[in-house]
Order: sequence, then C-alpha cells, then structure tokens
Amino acid sequence: MIISPNCGVKLVVPTAASKLSENSPLVNYALNGLERCWLSEHRRWSHIYHLDGRSSPNESVPNSDVFYTLNVLLGMSRICEVPDGIDLPEVFHRNVLQLTKLPVRKYAFGMALWSGAQLGLEIPEPVKRELKALLADESRWKSFRAQDLGMLLTGVVAQARAGENEWWCYAGPLLSFLEGMLP
Repeated sequence: MIISPNCGVKLVVPTAASKLSENSPLVNYALNGLERCWLSEHRRWSHIYHLDGRSSPNESVPNSDVFYTLNVLLGMSRICEVPDGIDLPEVFHRNVLQLTKLPVRKYAFGMALWSGAQLGLEIPEPVKRELKALLADESRWKSFRAQDLGMLLTGVVAQARAGENEWWCYAGPLLSFLEGMLP
C-alpha cells in the first residue's frame, strides 16, 4: 500500500509492464483503453473507436478529437501516475491552439480553460484573445447553447480560482445571464 499526498491510500497493482502503479485498477483500466485511442501523429486522442474488428479502429474527427483530448487531460489532472510518453503540457498546448483553427463549439473553449486550470498550464495568447473577444460581446451569448454557457462559466471560474484573476470579470455576468435564462 502506498500513501500518496495527492491521491490518498492506494493499493499498488502491477501493470502490464510489471511495474508498480500508484493508480487504482479502475484508472489503469481506463488508461489502457485510452492508449488504444491515441493518435500519435496528431498528439491527441480519437473520440471514436470502433469495436468491430477493423484494422484501423480509430476514426479521427479533428474538432471533436481536440475537445475529447482536453476532456481526457482534465481527467489526467486527477490521477496519480500519467502514462509514460504523454507530455501533458505539450499535448495541452498543441490541442488548445487548434481551437482557433478548427470549427469547434464554444464549450470547447470552456474545457480548455478548465483543463488548463486543473493542470496549472497557461492558455496560449491566441486562444485567450479569441475567447476574451467572445466573452466581451454579451450580445453573442444569446447564441450559446446550455453546454456552451455551462462549460464557459466552469472554465472561467476554474481559471480565476487557480489565480488567473483576469477571468473573474466574466464570471458574474455569465452567471447572471444563466440565471436570466431560468424560468
């Protein structure tokens, strides 16, 4: 048994590589599944994995893969041991920068803010500029879907709580807008 300051008491179980892991068996099971979805040439995870036995089971849809990758990174911020070969800052920055190049839903920017805050990683300037322009124009908020609004608010608050105070100015107005949408 290992007592980890970040993860509490964990049972140590051997992995396929016969090394001890600080992750729970369930986390290791999930990581093994994610390994199959890894697109090494793009440094991201595919959000579509076919189980029908085809030779290339991963199907890449870049704008969805980028969001899925940011979601995976958010999860990895909570585990004790990140798999070898996954450079979290490199994967994060590479994929966050894709948000300004691909047709993504607005909620993907919220996921970038949230995962960046949890990982302690800086949001690249081009992404900050685009996001701040979006958040500064409240007339555009009426086009947000519930998921856009919820993820953006979550990301803004996560960044502010992580000490990135430049995001606080958006939290109150986003919350007020959300509350105004309720019956």
